Amino acid sequence: MHVSGIILSGGIVALAAGFAQAGAIIELIPDDPGPYYGGESVTVDFWLHNPECFDTRLSWVQFDFTDTHQALSLDPTFTFDFSSLESTVNAYGVYSGLPVPWIWNPLECLCPEAFLPFPGEESLHIGGIGVLLPTEAGVYEVDALNADEPDILHGARIDSRYPGPTEIWRAFDGHITGGAYDFVIIPEPASLWFFVFGVFALMRGRRPERHLVSHAREADDEGACFGQPERGKAIRFCSMRDGR
Repeated sequence: MHVSGIILSGGIVALAAGFAQAGAIIELIPDDPGPYYGGESVTVDFWLHNPECFDTRLSWVQFDFTDTHQALSLDPTFTFDFSSLESTVNAYGVYSGLPVPWIWNPLECLCPEAFLPFPGEESLHIGGIGVLLPTEAGVYEVDALNADEPDILHGARIDSRYPGPTEIWRAFDGHITGGAYDFVIIPEPASLWFFVFGVFALMRGRRPERHLVSHAREADDEGACFGQPERGKAIRFCSMRDGR
């Protein structure tokens, strides 16, 4: 089970932020747009989109990668981005290792200014994770929601502390959407080249036979003749073109 979470002073930082049951959208954007080949390493950035027109503050962020395709190899840690954190307090408890990485401020009740600002109708970069792609061609999904998980300690979650009372948004309740990306892995270019080259070589291998048949027809059209040898004489070839 792969889960990652954040808890900040003054509340909780989670995957969805909202107020009045508004909801939020998680977008996963790889640093390489593809095409993808087996064995590649890709970093996936996580962006949180606020569809509402009002600003809010996030106090909890939590991801759950349980439903990610097992053939994808995720980094053992999720890297959260706190560059926009508005707080002078650095006393955060952090456990970044999978399957349940998290971060929280034990001074939460005493430090309500520790939060992530989330402007209305804008996006917030929340972090990223490295992914090693499998070697076989196919479609492999990174899922950060685990939306069918009813346990509040698992599944994607975001808490909003402002404006109004704390709102807890969860993927399980349908308030968090997105949160997934499909990696379509195609065969290596070298494999495709060898396939095309093999077909081309096979076609060329059949051409000499056609070439000989073509020449035989040309010779027949030009009036070449083959005489049967008389007893005691060598085979005689004649051509009507030279009159012999």
